[in-house]
Amino acid sequence: MKLKVSMIMLVSVFFATMSFGQLPGSGNNHNNIGDWRLIGSAQAASNADHDVITCQGNDDFRKIKFKVTNSAVNIDRMVVTYDNGQHDQIEVKQDIEKGGESREIDLKGTGKRSLRKIEFWYKSKGIFNGKAEITVFGKK
Repeated sequence: MKLKVSMIMLVSVFFATMSFGQLPGSGNNHNNIGDWRLIGSAQAASNADHDVITCQGNDDFRKIKFKVTNSAVNIDRMVVTYDNGQHDQIEVKQDIEKGGESREIDLKGTGKRSLRKIEFWYKSKGIFNGKAEITVFGKK
């Protein structure tokens, strides 16, 4: 019985430790790149054309950019919704190759620009290339 309880506790501690390392906005997150902080990611399936990334945390950002892995994608436009309910529609119109990044996209407005969600419309490039992983980063 003691062994079973010990094993359950060990497994619980392991999973708890792993989950804390994945918190968005954490300064220790290995997905952060320099001044750029991880906001979130989505998989762009070849049969979809729209995704939403829900932003967590209270970080204010001046700029965002996308990084694409696994397959190329064309990002057409996005709508950024701020915590205060305001939103901006931004035309992106950029092909991003596998392993590439978008240009830096300035967020409109002044003052606090804490993000609630980012909706984006895209076209996957190539049916046989699999799902593109689109990761969004923000810069303060």
